[in-house]
Amino acid sequence: WEGAFKEAGFPAPDASPVSFSGQEMSFAWRSHFVAACIGHPDTATREAAEVKGWTLFELQGTGTEGVPEAMISMLGGTIQ
Repeated sequence: WEGAFKEAGFPAPDASPVSFSGQEMSFAWRSHFVAACIGHPDTATREAAEVKGWTLFELQGTGTEGVPEAMISMLGGTIQ
């Protein structure tokens, strides 16, 4: 995913992950209140993040299919 983020023009994710309702998000951009995890965040995790003003993204696979367009828009990247 790191390569896909770089290719999309994202800033580097924060050095440490963020957790909501006990579920760790693999990637976080605290300055944008955006986080992402590989796989599906559960409902409690989504709700806890939303209450704190965060947007969560669910990533699939290894990043070869690209970054979600909504995530690109939020993080100021470019659509390939």
